[in-house]
Amino acid sequence: MNESIQLSCVVWYRAADYAEVKALMVDRHRLPATYARWLLQATATEERLTAEGDVVFRAVLTPGAFRAFCADHDRAPDAEARDEFAMRAALLAYREGGHVTLYRSAGLR
Repeated sequence: MNESIQLSCVVWYRAADYAEVKALMVDRHRLPATYARWLLQATATEERLTAEGDVVFRAVLTPGAFRAFCADHDRAPDAEARDEFAMRAALLAYREGGHVTLYRSAGLR
């Protein structure tokens, strides 16, 4: 039997980075005002996706890693770039069998 899975990549922030990450984004108005509010929304999204049968990958986005990613790919720091960052992090983690938290040290290209 060939079973397929649905992988959902979710950008994940650390509490200590949230204010800096938010300030970095050109679409910061789309992000919740506080980390606590973001965490509630992100957790609810993760729970919904899991309930739907998806496997959820948390792509930890740090300010430095995301700046480097956007510079290397000539991208504006926005939702589209965040999604691409998450997808590339998941792909790299799948290839290496581990968890990715840093862009440059992990070779995310």
